[in-house]
Amino acid sequence: MEDILRPLFEQYASKSTTLGIIMIEKEDRLLTAMDMFDVIVIVVEVWQDKLEVIKHYNFQEKKIAFYIIDEKRLQEWTLPGSQLKLIDIWHEGHILFDRDRYMECLKNDLHSLMTKKRKLTIGLEFAELIKSFTEGKSFFKKDQFFHAFHHAVYALYRLGKIAVIESGLFPDSAVWRQIKQIEPEILKLYEELVLGNESIDKRLELLYLASEFLIYSKTPLGTEHLLGVMQEKPLWRFEEIVQHPQTKHYGANLSILFDYLIERSVIVPVQVETDLKGIYERCYQTG
Repeated sequence: MEDILRPLFEQYASKSTTLGIIMIEKEDRLLTAMDMFDVIVIVVEVWQDKLEVIKHYNFQEKKIAFYIIDEKRLQEWTLPGSQLKLIDIWHEGHILFDRDRYMECLKNDLHSLMTKKRKLTIGLEFAELIKSFTEGKSFFKKDQFFHAFHHAVYALYRLGKIAVIESGLFPDSAVWRQIKQIEPEILKLYEELVLGNESIDKRLELLYLASEFLIYSKTPLGTEHLLGVMQEKPLWRFEEIVQHPQTKHYGANLSILFDYLIERSVIVPVQVETDLKGIYERCYQTG
């Protein structure tokens, strides 16, 4: 395929603004959102008018997608929640053009960057896990079992991703395969929920009983980033935590995560006097 596409990518390689070109073929990767294409080529440029330009081509029966991206777009792809695409491509892809070892260095830098973001990534996944688990149980108590089922599946998915990251890997496009190898107990819970013969309400009830402790066991790992931030000072207003640059990515999930941690005495609410008689400000400290 590289030889076939050479005339196409060489027109970009000849440009002085092109830093590198990488290609990934369908057989080299697992299912992703890009899998409507047989080949994906990413051209990284030092500067262009638009952060991202996407072009589609056909060759015989092959569908080809060209992403011409600015360095700024590349940086955006390294933000939490966006790195999967980049990791897949840089891990499995073939470098077609590399100016001054830019692509090779980028691959090394990406791995280093993701390692540094590991605690934050786990924290964000744990917050999503608690949100899904909490909302699912709420729907379950209201006998809205299909809504509860949806949230339960999503919670198990997040729990599995945490296990994968904990093992030192990054979740790839076939995360359930990774989960099966790393923590098969989570996959078993998923299979029992999805494929079990019991009624949906019974399957959910069994899941909540079985997963409560498993989720709790991930709490020290899942809160390491947040509690690390809170070690900066002894007492926090909630608005201070929300506005902290290290916790802004948690978004609305932070409130639900706080409630969960307060119930388990990981975080402790503290009443602080105000100028108004009988009214106290609610602040927080680590337990």
